Order: sequence, then C-alpha cells, then structure tokens
Amino acid sequence: MTLPADYASEHVRLGYASTEHGNQGDTVDVGIELATVATTQRGLYVGATRGRDDNKILVVTETDDLDDAREILRYVLGLDRSDRPATAQRRLLAEMERAAAPDRPKRTTRGSTPLWFADLRSDIADQLAAANVEVKRELRQVDDAHAQTAVAKRDLVAARRAMAPFQPAIDHARHALDEAQKEMWSAHRRLERAGRVKRPTARREAKQADGAITLANDRLDEARALAGPVQQKIKNARAALEGAESSISTLRTLHRWSGHKTRRDHLVKLDGALETWREWAAGGAIGDAELGDILRSMRADISPDLQQPLAHLADLVAQWAEQVDPMLSPDLSAGALTRDHGFNIEL
Repeated sequence: MTLPADYASEHVRLGYASTEHGNQGDTVDVGIELATVATTQRGLYVGATRGRDDNKILVVTETDDLDDAREILRYVLGLDRSDRPATAQRRLLAEMERAAAPDRPKRTTRGSTPLWFADLRSDIADQLAAANVEVKRELRQVDDAHAQTAVAKRDLVAARRAMAPFQPAIDHARHALDEAQKEMWSAHRRLERAGRVKRPTARREAKQADGAITLANDRLDEARALAGPVQQKIKNARAALEGAESSISTLRTLHRWSGHKTRRDHLVKLDGALETWREWAAGGAIGDAELGDILRSMRADISPDLQQPLAHLADLVAQWAEQVDPMLSPDLSAGALTRDHGFNIEL
C-alpha cells in the first residue's frame, strides 16, 4: 500500500520505538522496554505496561552477566525520585560506569602512524581486490574444464549405452571371421600336404575357405557400418574427455606460473600485518614472534609502489626493538628477516 505524501506527513509517524513518556496512554500487542541505569522506576512502569499480550524488558549492561542486569533492575526499581538533579544523575552514572568497567591497562604509544598509512592500506586493498578477480577468473576456468570433463564422461556413457544393441552383431561377425580364418589356414595346409589324388578336392576346399573369409569380412563391415554413427559418438566423447582432462592439467600449471593466488595470499597476510602494526604502534600487546611475522610479510613484498613504505614501517619496529631490548633487536633486524620467493611450479 502506498500513502500520499501529504497524508503521511500529517497523519503518519514511526511507531516502532519512542520514549516512555511518549508512549504513556498507548496500548500495543507487544511492548518492549529498554532499561538502562538512566531509567527511573516510574519510566520503567510506563514502558513495561504498554503491551496487551506480552511485555519484555531488555536491560543494557557492560557484560553478559545476568547478575549485572539484575543489579541494574534493582537500582531502577529503587530510584523513585523524578526530580533528581541532572548533575547528580550524571555523577551517579559515571560512578556506576567506573565500577562496572574492568581495569584497563594504560597503553604507551610506541610510534605515530604515518599520514600515508591509510592510503597504503587502501592501495593494498585495491591490489587485493584485483588479485581476487584474477584468482576467481582462474578458478572459473578450472571449473569450466571440470564441467566439460563431466559432460564428456556423460556423453561417453550414453554413447556406450547406445552401442549395446549393435555390439552382439559385431561380436558375432568377428567370431565368424575368426572361425573362417582358422578354416582357411587349415584348408591351405591340407592343400600343401595333399597328394596328386586329393589335390583337386583340397584346392576346392581352400577356394571355398577364401570365399568364406571374404563373406565374413563383408558381414563384419556391415555390422560396423550400422553402428558407425554411435561409434563416432564414442570416439568424439573420448577425444573431448582427453582434451578436457589435459586442459585442467595445463590450466593448473599456467595458474601456478601466473602467481595470482600466491600474490592474493600474500596481500591478505600483508593487510593483516598492517593492522597488527597499527595496533603495535598504538601500544597494543604484540608478541615478539608475531612482530617477526609481520615484518617478514612487509619485507617480502617486492612491489615497487609498496616496497618503500613497507620498509619504513618495518624499520620503525626494528629501531624500537634496538632501543627497548638489544637482545630482541637481532631477531627483528633487516638481516635476520630474509626474503623467500618461489614459483612453486611442478614440471
């Protein structure tokens, strides 16, 4: 349903949520009250009695502990004064927040984040998006080749099934040809061994055997001719299957050569390394091993547009390590973090 703009502006208002006092006097099917330390007893009563069928109270806490929610409700139910001064209310809320919040260790900033840091992360995000496009394209190529393989296999099975009615005739004709060949060899051996009296009969039998061979070959050719279209389908399906399987192998080799997946994985690690570096610079607790990992990721990048800023960030960590812990600095020095590049190609 569409309402005219003039009507909606004058008679329609959003009614999914409002203040407790704004809801006073209203009745709905289901009422939901959002209770905090700022809620009063009177406001809670109004919000929790608007529902005709059901009323729910959702308590906002700093933790997932139900005892904290119960404590806030006890406080709200005990707060009956509507004329509490705003300064007193703010002071009370601040005290409750300090009491509820866990002790947080103070952070000591280790270094300032360069102004170009956001641009660097944006550049990496762009390169990662481009690498993802290439990786997805390569995956689609392999998927298409697998699909072609599946189609060729189905076609081959169907062609072989269609060949089944023709196969008995071909087998019978081939068996007849084998028997005719045996008889021909036997007849010619008898002819060679026959004496003068039996030679005419042996010659006649050898001639008949030769004719039987010709007839058997003709019948086999006829049986194969009837099955010719189906046999061609089998041949085509086999060729398509071999081609698709060869294409899969070729694509995998080409994709390893392209390095798109390796680059994509490196950029993912590099993006995480920059986030860890930012947390480290802000004073976050980052272990030595994790620091070494992010520096390896930074110094492993050979992109001309990224190499210099990444080296600068890595040097900041190495300089900090040298000042804070001389025993740690050799592990984080430029010499200790060697680059490792490989094509990962199998031939």
